[in-house]
Amino acid sequence: LKEHKKNVILAETSLHVYLCRKTGPAEATVDAVKQKMLFCAMPSNKTEEALAKLKPIYPQFMAAKQFLDIHFNNFNHMVHGPIALLNTGQIEALNEKPYYFYRDGATPRVCKVAEAIDKERLLVAEAAQVEAKSILEVQTEMYGHMGAVGDTIYEAIKGNKADHSFNFDPASFVFGLAREDVPYGFIPLISLGEKLGVDCTMMKSIVNLQCAICGTDFWSQGLTMEKLGLGGMNINQIKEYLATGKQ
Repeated sequence: LKEHKKNVILAETSLHVYLCRKTGPAEATVDAVKQKMLFCAMPSNKTEEALAKLKPIYPQFMAAKQFLDIHFNNFNHMVHGPIALLNTGQIEALNEKPYYFYRDGATPRVCKVAEAIDKERLLVAEAAQVEAKSILEVQTEMYGHMGAVGDTIYEAIKGNKADHSFNFDPASFVFGLAREDVPYGFIPLISLGEKLGVDCTMMKSIVNLQCAICGTDFWSQGLTMEKLGLGGMNINQIKEYLATGKQ
């Protein structure tokens, strides 16, 4: 873009605006629309400029305080990981039949694993001095209008009407989640955690098991601080770079 002298602002949200799934060659079904979404530009000093253009289209967008807020408030991989991993046998047995991911996969004990890895995410956020909400808080904020309320992740998922119908058809599509969630969700978080001295044992377990199940070395594919060009920076330097675009 710079080579072509295009003044384009790059920005992203913490999650996809829609809970949706592909239901045909040129068709998608939207099960729900999130009511609040964090939004931030890179560099973040361009956020308000970008938000002014998009707010009329997506009124649920809210300006994040800093760019790291986006990653720390993305809970998809935190929920996808344990559900897909701990229901592998059931998913394989269904094969070409549909799998109701949240309805059947988010059991009380599976959700306890999600809560355990979420605690590690929050510890990394604390070490990075980033305000991050728990999975439960984000679910309630985004899907409270759909019934996602309760004292646990399990209760929020079971209360969310949109989650009842969400499915992967065929069930084998579930295994594709790891190709996104592991290298671009878990591994950057683990890498930053290691940089900040935070124990990420539970998240590392999810990655190692997904490597075995998928027959893929996600560790070599994943985005680390080094691959992102942030390896030689401390956390304050990283934040300054993400805020101004200047090293």
